[in-house]
Amino acid sequence: MLRHVPRSSNSGKEISASVIADNSTVYDESGAGTATLALLEDAQEYNRWIVDFFRRYLGETNFELGAGRGTLSAIVAETHRVIPFEISEVNNALVRKRFASHSFVEPCRSDILASTDFGTVDCVYSANVLEHIEEDLVVIQHCARLLRVGGWFVAFAPAGQWLYSMFDREHGHIRRYTAADRIRLTEPSSGGAKLALREFRHVNLLGAFGWFVKMRVFGHTKISKGDAAAVGRLMPLIKLMDRLHLPVGQSVVMAWQRLK
Repeated sequence: MLRHVPRSSNSGKEISASVIADNSTVYDESGAGTATLALLEDAQEYNRWIVDFFRRYLGETNFELGAGRGTLSAIVAETHRVIPFEISEVNNALVRKRFASHSFVEPCRSDILASTDFGTVDCVYSANVLEHIEEDLVVIQHCARLLRVGGWFVAFAPAGQWLYSMFDREHGHIRRYTAADRIRLTEPSSGGAKLALREFRHVNLLGAFGWFVKMRVFGHTKISKGDAAAVGRLMPLIKLMDRLHLPVGQSVVMAWQRLK
């Protein structure tokens, strides 16, 4: 995860840096983020549901921004070549060890902003990463330069500031994405590379209401194994409701295509 300086909460008021957890501690060996990633490792129905949003954008060369423990890398690598990026030293080492002999997963790299593979990448994808990065536009612009013309940057991220909770703060989330972000990120460009936002789609309406009750009303700060199991059981209904393309959901899928 990238270092950030927190600025605002869901209320729009200024908050101190001590309120939102720093990602350097959230994703250290005993951090809240690391614990959550470990718990979600076994939530295969949920993880495969996320990857399904990326599949049609994948190509020969794919970068994963924020690989975490390599949970999604393992699924994508069943069919496509993956080059993971993970800035957490703990998780980077774990991903390197996990895929040491995997023919479809290259050794994990650290900061994607250090990559100079300009114009060579078919797809950069991320899941629950951009919300940690204050200057998310800078990262998207850099990825625009990495993509070949016609390539894709696809992000799955938390949606709705009305769902912003203490969980978000303790996990280092700067924001949850809204219609204002859709406007802000419509046409990112950098160094002659220009992206166009082709998809901004809310998903998991059912999860949004569950999240509001658990995290906002009751103030929980952790996801339990029971929560993960419940999502797995409800996945058929979640997928069915996603087909309605409703303007609200727990998460949002954003897809940009490089035009030039």
